[in-house]
Amino acid sequence: MHYPIMTFCKYRFFTAAVLLLAGCSQLSSNEIVGQYSSNNSQSTREIIKQINYTINHRIEYQLDQRQYGLLDYWAAPIEALKSGKGDCEDYAFLKRELLIRIGIPKESLKLMQADVDSFVKVAHKKQITMPHIVLAYYPNEHTTNPLILDNSTDAIKYLRSLKGFHLNYIFNEQAVWKVSGNNQQTLVNNTDILPKFSALVARQRGNSNKAM
Repeated sequence: MHYPIMTFCKYRFFTAAVLLLAGCSQLSSNEIVGQYSSNNSQSTREIIKQINYTINHRIEYQLDQRQYGLLDYWAAPIEALKSGKGDCEDYAFLKRELLIRIGIPKESLKLMQADVDSFVKVAHKKQITMPHIVLAYYPNEHTTNPLILDNSTDAIKYLRSLKGFHLNYIFNEQAVWKVSGNNQQTLVNNTDILPKFSALVARQRGNSNKAM
């Protein structure tokens, strides 16, 4: 797979990130950020943009069926880094982990599961919806229009600017909210999201301990 030429600073960041997630790095959060930026006064949005770009171009898109022989497998961030492959949720989980490691508050990062409009060619062009997971950054607790990190684009966009994005669930490690019309969010506990997320976190910890 061909990747666009990346700046040396972004390459150094990625190397530091691999070591950090593997439990092999003694670098502090600020030093990690410094690996890919000569300007330590960067805004959070600039940092998020660089991480989104870097991971989008360092991980090759691969369906779970082809990579793991399973219809759906949520890879731990370290697993995605080691294989260099993953699908939409693997990009999102990896970006989340890296942002937390460099000091972005965990509470500011949530995951979103949606159905997105797509087109397939059969006899005629037909619109369908495809399941998709992205990472959302909330600058503060009052934010209702978060920034979205998506593996399908290097651009950082606001949630409300997305076209054909039909949001179903918002979640983190502690809770899942179902989203209905007018962005009404209801706390739910009847999904398989949290068990799958917990299994991912356990594998991440296990792999990090082995690497040490």
